[in-house]
Amino acid sequence: MKKEVVGEVFKTRDYDKFNLIKGNRTINMEQVVKLKRSFQEKQLPIPIIVDKSMNILDGQHRWYLCKENNLDLYFTIIEDINIKDIVNANTVVSKWGAEAYYDSFLAQDYPEYAKLEYFKTVTGCSLSDARLFMELSSEKDFKTGNLVCSDFDTAYLKYQWYTDFKKAACFGHRSFKSAIKKIFSITEYEHERMIQQLDKGYWNRLQLMSNAIEYVNTLSEIYNIGKTKQNVLQFNVDRKGIISTYKRQ
Repeated sequence: MKKEVVGEVFKTRDYDKFNLIKGNRTINMEQVVKLKRSFQEKQLPIPIIVDKSMNILDGQHRWYLCKENNLDLYFTIIEDINIKDIVNANTVVSKWGAEAYYDSFLAQDYPEYAKLEYFKTVTGCSLSDARLFMELSSEKDFKTGNLVCSDFDTAYLKYQWYTDFKKAACFGHRSFKSAIKKIFSITEYEHERMIQQLDKGYWNRLQLMSNAIEYVNTLSEIYNIGKTKQNVLQFNVDRKGIISTYKRQ
């Protein structure tokens, strides 16, 4: 079988000719430490990927480690590639985590990610909570730079509502957050009533539960205590996570 050479791998200790670029992941020292342990066993000649201008598109942790320890740095030059190609490639192989995608698009000045950053700054919340209340698009959209955010004022109000549940033993639980977000989407939902009901002695009913459906059902029961049958607003969520309400007649 005829073999075709599609690229070359070079070796150098001239670390300063390479550039870290805007939009790639920041250097994670924990990752550097793990990589160093691997190098101590054996340094494999795995090249970093750079463009023709010597911008590092993939492998900045290897570059950093080699530079700090005066080790041979292997690299390959690919001309028709950019940072977006690297981000997309890592979407497929799940190499990057949410923070890495977020940092990358934020550094590239994607406006929707800037909105998410502003929400984080104002509320002091985590990235996962900011996404829960601000994000309208899918996980794939988030990882490919196509994030769509909701209206800031609406998301901020609902986040403040969420923090009103801090007395609950389940506060912060992922399924509880999911349940709360679903309930907040109900047009007829009255947040003041919900908190007033809980303050009557029902906070202890909000213990850790196995899924969002259980939380929704429990909150629905608490919300409707003391209501007449004609005024009951029953929350309901199916296995697909779709929330609905109905009033008992």
